[in-house]
Amino acid sequence: MSRILIPDFLFDREAYRAYSKVYLPITYVLSYAVQFAMSSSFGHSYRLLAWPGHMAAIEEILRERQEQRQSKIL
Repeated sequence: MSRILIPDFLFDREAYRAYSKVYLPITYVLSYAVQFAMSSSFGHSYRLLAWPGHMAAIEEILRERQEQRQSKIL
């Protein structure tokens, strides 16, 4: 970090360009890609499988509250 920051902790673009390029091995790239794909598929699967149940429970709670309000009014 000290090679690309000036004493005021500001970014020095020229020092950054003179510094070595970022090295990212192909195994890291594949690992990140697989992890992203797995987390995305789990997220979508959860949304498709569990979300309707959660929404049904929320709708039931809201319906009960509305019925309670109506019974208090009457």
